[in-house]
Amino acid sequence: MRLHEFIIANVEPILIEWSEFARTQPAAAGLSRTALRDHAAQILRDSARDVSRSGTEDTVLSAPRGSNGPDIGAIGVTDGAPTSAAETHGADRAMNGFTFREMIAEFRALRAVVLRKWIESRGQLDAVDLDHLMRFNASIDRSVGESASRFSEDLDVAKDMFIAILTHDLRSPLQAVMMTSQSLLETTVDHDRTTAALQRIQRSTRRMSGMVDDLLDFTRTRIGSGLSITMMNTDLGQLAQEAVDEARGAFPSRDFELRVAGNVTGNADGERMKQVLANLLCNAADYADPSSAIWTDVWGTDSEIRLAVSNGGTAISTEQMAVIFDPFKRLRQGTDDVPDSQHLGLGLYIASQLVEAHGGQIAVTSSEAEGTRFTVQLPRTS
Repeated sequence: MRLHEFIIANVEPILIEWSEFARTQPAAAGLSRTALRDHAAQILRDSARDVSRSGTEDTVLSAPRGSNGPDIGAIGVTDGAPTSAAETHGADRAMNGFTFREMIAEFRALRAVVLRKWIESRGQLDAVDLDHLMRFNASIDRSVGESASRFSEDLDVAKDMFIAILTHDLRSPLQAVMMTSQSLLETTVDHDRTTAALQRIQRSTRRMSGMVDDLLDFTRTRIGSGLSITMMNTDLGQLAQEAVDEARGAFPSRDFELRVAGNVTGNADGERMKQVLANLLCNAADYADPSSAIWTDVWGTDSEIRLAVSNGGTAISTEQMAVIFDPFKRLRQGTDDVPDSQHLGLGLYIASQLVEAHGGQIAVTSSEAEGTRFTVQLPRTS
């Protein structure tokens, strides 16, 4: 078979071998098989199409992408969205914490796997094969360029967004601390007023501390050091009570309720699981219907312990559900009159990472009739 025919006929074997290399990259440790392979199959098909075109290598480099026929499965073009599989691959790798070097290494491995397998099957190469070989190299080089460009652009956008969010979200609690402190300095001794002022300071500093903790955890997930987990026998019902009590203090206008059923004592990192619940409760308080209660449920079975946080309010859209656990993908609801939530958009991401570190799973369901419900499943371990 000619090179383009070989690629189309062997996409799956190529991806299986290539995935073994991709999985060795540090950032790939937490990715599923589907996420790891993301758009690699489409990149291979794009290369096969480039090889089959008539003309020179310059033709390969200038031919349009992103408008492939239905047999290939083109990626649609939207405002600011990637227009080729390679661009999408770069965007996904940037989002999943890959370094630039790791992403480029993936393309080197893909090129090597294709050429080795094809040459082994082909044996003697003729003049047409050599021309196809040059076309393939030009096509992969183009994919590398598209992927690298998108990777760099997305990192720059993420950095700018990160600075903007951090600046915005720290301003509010800092102003609260300054204004309350000034009020304490100017007022005469009034026990009730002083207590209320100190409680406002405490809530504001707790919010800032939570932001710093999320930033530290986010950094650990990105540099590959992982989140620290210390497993011990833990009463998750008592832990949930503490998390709910703290949420009541942080959001005094909200109605928080707790239900516990069954044996909810198991092996877990208590402080980390409280952090998971705190992030879920904060998220619920930000987006719940103000008139509805926020319910926390904890129940145990023979094989697992489950924790759930539920709230009423506007259903989460399909588009938002697809990225809800991604970092910095905080939901925006309501109008411009409604202030943004007081967090960096890292809470759900950190929660998902902590649950995975416990060997558990986290899922979300949302509808207008049932509201939104985040459920954590923790396996019982000895």
